[in-house]
Amino acid sequence: MALLRAGRRFDLGVVGPYDKFFFAILAEGEARRAAWALASEEQLRLGRPDYRTPERCLHISLVMIAFGFSVWEPLLVRAAEAADRIRMRNFRISLNRIESFRGAPRPRVLTGDEGVIGLDLLHAQLCAVLAAADFDVKRIANFNAHLTLMRDRRETPLQHVDPITWDAGEFVLVHSHHGQGRYTILERWPLASRG
Repeated sequence: MALLRAGRRFDLGVVGPYDKFFFAILAEGEARRAAWALASEEQLRLGRPDYRTPERCLHISLVMIAFGFSVWEPLLVRAAEAADRIRMRNFRISLNRIESFRGAPRPRVLTGDEGVIGLDLLHAQLCAVLAAADFDVKRIANFNAHLTLMRDRRETPLQHVDPITWDAGEFVLVHSHHGQGRYTILERWPLASRG
């Protein structure tokens, strides 16, 4: 069993009604720059989108914990204590497709083939430990790991791109400040090295 961090607290500051709290993997280093460059190419090709994810906020969501005013610190502490129980090695992520998902406006996202297996496994583990901690988390059988580049009214047909690849060495608990283009990382969990 993991050692829980005694006295864990989160300084949430002001929480807006549309803020989100979720576990995620952040795009890092060269992969983040490559995803941003691809978004720039898409913008030149298709025109200005309704919304473009700021480079510093490029991520892959794993599990949503709470929205807006429904969040309170003990809930996040309980989620973090559940996440302490994750035991997983670091893994490689490879995203090689760009496509549109449903929505209004439509998310234009990067997805992958076998390059997202580690994300699927981490998502399943997070759902399991959160369910064991009495969270009402339903593991979505068709979890589709993706990185949102932008949102736009136009649909983009699926196209293959040069793979954007990085090693996921940690996952994080994020406070997304709605409409501000910024995230606060509340906590980080390293994934064990394969070394």
